[in-house]
Amino acid sequence: MTHAAHIILHRCGLAAFLALLAALAVSGPAHALLEWTVYTDPSELRSISLTEGTVWAAGRGGLVALDRTSGAASVLTMADGLPTNDLNAVLALPPGDEIWIGTAGEGLLRYRPGDASPWRRWQTFPQGIASDFFHCLLAGGDGRIWYGGDGGLGLLEDGQPADIWTTDHGLTNPNVYSLAMSTDTLLVGSGEGLFRLLAGDSLAPDVGGPPGRIDALAMAADSVWALSAGSVQHRAASGGAWSTLALPLEGYDAQALVTGEGDLILTLGVVGDPDDESDFVWRYAPATGTWTDLSAGLPTDSPQHLNQRDYLALAVSPDGEVWLGGRINNSTGPGLLQRDGADWREHRLDDTPLGPNVTALRLAPSGRLWMASTIGGAYREDGAWTRVYPRDALDGQPFWSLDVLEDHEGWIWLLGWAAPFGRFQLPGGEPDELVHEHRHLIQAEEDSEGNRWFLSDGYDAASAIDIYDKDGVWRDISEGLPGNSAFDMAFLPDGRAAILFKGPGLRVWDTNGTLFDFEDDTWYTPGPEPCDTCIHDLSGYLASDTQFSKISAGPGGGLWIGQADGLLRIEPSGEAFRVASRLGRKTFLSNGLIGTRVLNVAASPDGSAWVGTLLGLARTRYDAGGGGWSVENWTDESGREAANQDAGGELFTPEALVPLPSHEVKQLAVSLDGKTVWLGTAGGVARVELFADPLPPAEAVLTAWLYPNPVRLNLGHDAVRLGGIDSPVVASIYNLEGQLVANPGLVEAGEPLWDLRTRFGNLAVSGVYLVRLEDRGQVAVKKIVLLR
Repeated sequence: MTHAAHIILHRCGLAAFLALLAALAVSGPAHALLEWTVYTDPSELRSISLTEGTVWAAGRGGLVALDRTSGAASVLTMADGLPTNDLNAVLALPPGDEIWIGTAGEGLLRYRPGDASPWRRWQTFPQGIASDFFHCLLAGGDGRIWYGGDGGLGLLEDGQPADIWTTDHGLTNPNVYSLAMSTDTLLVGSGEGLFRLLAGDSLAPDVGGPPGRIDALAMAADSVWALSAGSVQHRAASGGAWSTLALPLEGYDAQALVTGEGDLILTLGVVGDPDDESDFVWRYAPATGTWTDLSAGLPTDSPQHLNQRDYLALAVSPDGEVWLGGRINNSTGPGLLQRDGADWREHRLDDTPLGPNVTALRLAPSGRLWMASTIGGAYREDGAWTRVYPRDALDGQPFWSLDVLEDHEGWIWLLGWAAPFGRFQLPGGEPDELVHEHRHLIQAEEDSEGNRWFLSDGYDAASAIDIYDKDGVWRDISEGLPGNSAFDMAFLPDGRAAILFKGPGLRVWDTNGTLFDFEDDTWYTPGPEPCDTCIHDLSGYLASDTQFSKISAGPGGGLWIGQADGLLRIEPSGEAFRVASRLGRKTFLSNGLIGTRVLNVAASPDGSAWVGTLLGLARTRYDAGGGGWSVENWTDESGREAANQDAGGELFTPEALVPLPSHEVKQLAVSLDGKTVWLGTAGGVARVELFADPLPPAEAVLTAWLYPNPVRLNLGHDAVRLGGIDSPVVASIYNLEGQLVANPGLVEAGEPLWDLRTRFGNLAVSGVYLVRLEDRGQVAVKKIVLLR
């Protein structure tokens, strides 16, 4: 099962990138490329669509494609071209070579597997569709696609927006949740009742129908069936009075509804009790009025089934095979469940991190990557993820764990809001509960001697720091500390500890080699004047009322500190320190961060620092010799929109877009060699790898040329073509910032190389673009000019 997907971006400024292009013909530059990998949890599903060979499922973690014969599954994420991993609806058109996807806020997508340019995207602006947030999709025949979202009803004909219906056209509520076709009449389930689209393209309410939100519509036995507020109502397709269907279990709600082989398939869930795990699937035959329970064999013993399951995604194949998906409260989704004949088969889809909202991320000396989310935990080893579920002996850890530490002995420590906490060992070791008097331990670090440091937020605690020493003895550290609440720390190369205290702020602690003898300790404190034990802070950046977030120590003894309004750089100054500079928000006149609220910062061995903000990711470097700050920023579409809104203009262009699962980058971990960076976001985990382009000098493709050049849309040019070659070449298009615009792949001589659209399907803006051609390991780069 492959959930990781990749996209490569060149990272450098214009001058550097042009130099890089020249270097590509002679030798591969070191760390010229970034490769992005996205890991999501695809097991929470909201919509399922079937073709003869594939099950397509959309949900919180991307688009799932499961082979119905082999059971092998893959997941498409933002790294494959999706503008978001948060999807609400999927519609696969037979024979499966065209997939329509309704996103949760980023518009409508058409995906054609195998095409050189597989993606096409529509949004309210500029394409003029009704919604960017989708609820449902319906194939209407004759090239028609009907859709419903938070802005109303819409129609596409032959892949082009044709019409929309909103509250200005008769809807009493802008949300359209369900659609069905009754003979020649389109039925529209809105947030306030059922509507019919009449022959004159006007909407009319269905008199006497369910008055509230219509979650599902289906046609069976010449009747219309509607799911609303947990009940199922129906009437004849030709009209007439509505009736309520008596469900087979008292006290249960209908959750999903679909038709199959003339019957209804329903899922039922418990009403009002979130701890009841009883979930059912039933078949109803309208012709005989009989119910059949299909629930026998549904999986109930999986460790991920922690609470109430809601089966909300439902599909039935023409031969009666039932496919099921949904969500699990306080956990993740059940993945895909398949009923073939009388047996249920579980497709777990869980070889990925557990849950989207990452609370901790840590690289261990063993090479494992540990993460914790608001649902549970996972670790990655030898290229695979293993989930770690909450342990009763550790007070539910790693549920909501705030930090994870794997020490030199192989113990894994889990921290959270609990008085008892503890550790365990892999594989399958029994937890070792360590009862400790302090509550709210929020961070753990291990020093070079093997002592484990634990920071407390001060709640019901006498000390901000406790140490479990290398000999297994607890040491309470209270003497000389400037406060009883410490929330982050970093070890400097010389053994000193830089600590952020709540209230006092930054302090640097030098134990002078005697950790538990406090008589000879030295504390470095901020002040306006330089001194031997000062952190020289002339501008007051380290004032006690400053909001700090994270601290990281660089290889030269410098410190990076995240604040609510920027990033601080502190340099060594003799035996003491000085505040060198603070980096704020990028403006039209100055370089800076994309978003000033820094959530996390991690130093890299090359002297740079990776910075996670509320609006994206940055890589920064500070030259104390006069070069100042250099910054690169990346974000997703909603982060770019928010940053530009703050700036009052188009400060960040689409070239800043990368496949971040979320622009809220909360956790960072950098490998010891600095070539791999892990990101924990509000939407999942991502990885960035820096590597050299190993390709040899260009020879065979040097004779290739591009035409027309320049490309002029006003002359009817609609594509760039390739000449001067005898065999196919692999092509990719970049802008002058070195970021991927389109990836055509293998191109024959004379064939269209580029259709002038970005990888998201939008027409590229005017400008100069760089076309990279590769043939059997040899590379050439050509320029093309596009004039709109």
